[in-house]
Amino acid sequence: MSRKTQLVVGLVLVLILAGSVFNLLSYPETESEDVSPEAHAAAADPSTYAPYTQLPLAYDPVWPVGKGLFPLGPASVNAQAPLQGKVYDCRFVTALASLASTEAGRKVILGMVEQHGDGSATVKFPGYKDEPVTVAPITPAEAPMVAYVVDAGTRLPTTWVSVIEKAYGKCRGAHQEPFEYLLHLLRHGIWYGRWTAAPLLDATGASYGMADDKAIQILSGDHFVFLDTFSMQCGDFGLGKGFLTRAQIKSWFNREAVLNELMDEQHRLFTNESRHGLFGVVLTDLAFQNASVGMKHNHAYAILGYDPRTTRLKLRDPYGKGDVMNPDGLPRDGVDDGVFEVSLRELNMYASHIALRVKS
Repeated sequence: MSRKTQLVVGLVLVLILAGSVFNLLSYPETESEDVSPEAHAAAADPSTYAPYTQLPLAYDPVWPVGKGLFPLGPASVNAQAPLQGKVYDCRFVTALASLASTEAGRKVILGMVEQHGDGSATVKFPGYKDEPVTVAPITPAEAPMVAYVVDAGTRLPTTWVSVIEKAYGKCRGAHQEPFEYLLHLLRHGIWYGRWTAAPLLDATGASYGMADDKAIQILSGDHFVFLDTFSMQCGDFGLGKGFLTRAQIKSWFNREAVLNELMDEQHRLFTNESRHGLFGVVLTDLAFQNASVGMKHNHAYAILGYDPRTTRLKLRDPYGKGDVMNPDGLPRDGVDDGVFEVSLRELNMYASHIALRVKS
């Protein structure tokens, strides 16, 4: 390779790295910090980000409507309860919903939270067993933006969902890798004039997991795998969206065979892990075809189950709406409640990654 070629390649790599760093630095914690056109549109119509933010807000800093963080007792914990607010933490909210989709996961959630008489709560994350996190009651500043549940058409921002989110945010703020610390310090300083790596509020610290899937590990204490889909590995024309892989090269000669091989591997993984309670999320960060069926780009979906007979995966949008749509624009299952099913083939076309807890 000539000296000139080396310089060109080096320049290209520097530009790619600079673009990646700029992209990371520009990530906001909440909608209120977002400078994107989408966020400006959301200011006029909050439903474009969080569809329930215009519902009445029932806020009590000590005790929410009902009794305690679990107004209905154990029945309060279910996969449909967590709804993402204005904090950019879809990976956390979906992980929490996925955990709540199994009996074992619901027991974990019920056992990790203890509320005190003054409304504060202590959360013991399985991933940090020896470091319980105590958080003050949700504040008036946090109430409009935190994750919540809806009861009788009212938003409740002081239940188990928002309290665990706040504790998770405090936990992420306290456990930053050196690169994360530097990234948050520069982002806060350059964009908002806050020269600190600390989040705006404890609750908004949950956004520190917007680019990783540590929420799965923190909520379960188990390891997880991060897998590329066919769309990520091979793209539309044999050009993947990451590094060159053996599967990508093979797809140049027989795309269908590579896709079938990948789906077989995913089927075995989902089937095996279902025995322990499927816990994971599906990501669409680098999937661009999903808009045609109503899914969101750069988003996360909770995995609620897998049927090995039909090879269909059950997913949930953390905003509580946004089903896969038919060509006529109507939800494929007839109800736009954010819960829908996709085949493994569709998963590999409309998603870019799978993050899954592994115990097998």
